[in-house]
Amino acid sequence: MKSLSIFGFTGSIGSQALQILRKHKEQFIAAVEENRDIDRSELIKLADGRVFTGLQSKDLGLVDMLGTFDDAINIAGALGNIKGKPKTIEINKNTKPNKHKTIKI
Repeated sequence: MKSLSIFGFTGSIGSQALQILRKHKEQFIAAVEENRDIDRSELIKLADGRVFTGLQSKDLGLVDMLGTFDDAINIAGALGNIKGKPKTIEINKNTKPNKHKTIKI
């Protein structure tokens, strides 16, 4: 019997990795199925691990539109009825989180 190898992992680690991949696939299918008008059989064909470009995703019906980060901020602001330009903050990824730190907006 041939040993299962996932990303070079075999045995119980390989089995755990495979379980995680299967769970992510199930979550992807459930989320898209709930929010998109895509036939389940077609969706299962798409959920094979490929990475799609933005344009491919739009053509496949996985996203509504393409845009920049700023476009996304502006759309979120409009959906949230924010007047003017939405204020954003950037958290420094190199700084350790401090639960007592306050962020001023």
